[in-house]
Amino acid sequence: MKRATVLLLFSAALLTDLLSKAWAVRTLPPPALRPGEALFALALHFNRGAAFSLLRSIPGAALLLSVAGVALLVAMRRALPALRRSPAWALLFAGAAGNLADRLLRGHVVDWFRAGPLHMNAADIFLCVGGAVLMLEMLRK
Repeated sequence: MKRATVLLLFSAALLTDLLSKAWAVRTLPPPALRPGEALFALALHFNRGAAFSLLRSIPGAALLLSVAGVALLVAMRRALPALRRSPAWALLFAGAAGNLADRLLRGHVVDWFRAGPLHMNAADIFLCVGGAVLMLEMLRK
């Protein structure tokens, strides 16, 4: 994939994440899972921890993990030269950058989609899809 295409994909994914979080903060009610309520819903949630709200009681831990995650992505991309032009990197970096931007600017990550007890956002989806695409490409090579 051409560098310009990967950059365009990264920009579109990051912009999608940032705009969807701004929309969620302005329009969605706080989450509440009550008996009889739908399993899937658009609902606002502020995640002050890392994945699955882990480490939420340790200030700064989630931010440090986010920075370490970006550094790990950079190291992985350098270690996998055959996969440098993969679209997976654009999705992975956009997801990591979106959640890192939230932590830096807001002190927490804005999640806006609930699936049962889990809360997520576009950045989380980009991270999962990018990781799956990268793994599939690694298996093919």
